[in-house]
Amino acid sequence: RRDLFSVFHWGYAPENQGPGKGSLDLVCCNKINVCDCELGANGDAMHIHTSSDVIFCRNLISSARMGAFFLAFNCDHADIYDNTVYGTNGSRVLTIERGCCEVNIHNNVFTGGGRGCWFNQNDNIIVTDNIFKDNVQKGIQQIGVGRRSPFSGAFEQYPEIYFTHALKSYSNIIMRNNLIESTVNNTQPAILFEKNGTGIVLENN
Repeated sequence: RRDLFSVFHWGYAPENQGPGKGSLDLVCCNKINVCDCELGANGDAMHIHTSSDVIFCRNLISSARMGAFFLAFNCDHADIYDNTVYGTNGSRVLTIERGCCEVNIHNNVFTGGGRGCWFNQNDNIIVTDNIFKDNVQKGIQQIGVGRRSPFSGAFEQYPEIYFTHALKSYSNIIMRNNLIESTVNNTQPAILFEKNGTGIVLENN
């Protein structure tokens, strides 16, 4: 007898996978350079965890059953640019996880995500000249597209881009010159900053 979470690992995750269950899974690395690749997976399309000095550029993420672009816990000094990321209604099209800092995200396209873009307790994040388009597919109130809550039965809703805190602070966030086009009929904000954020600059988006 297995619960549904375990069934995923048995049915979809690659054999001998790392924690990200993806086509690219790097943990505890330094001086990473991922360029000119095409990635897709039945788990997270890519996953970089506890790593420093990351360059991720000119890549195509073409599909993801779970997260599309996933910079996981405790990464620092990451430069992410000139990528095209299709979420294909998986989970989040872009995740910058807890403990990530000194991250520069510029000149990318993020589209077709399921649950928007999540920044979780980060410091020193610069997000400029990107396109965020139609990334809350799971909020579409249509059977087979949107996702229903297992508790209420209602279709779930998410912001396109959201910064969260989990009772901790986040700071020095710059969002400038981005094009943000919300998913049709999504009732949540285009950008949500939860409490405990400081040093937030939001301009010319």
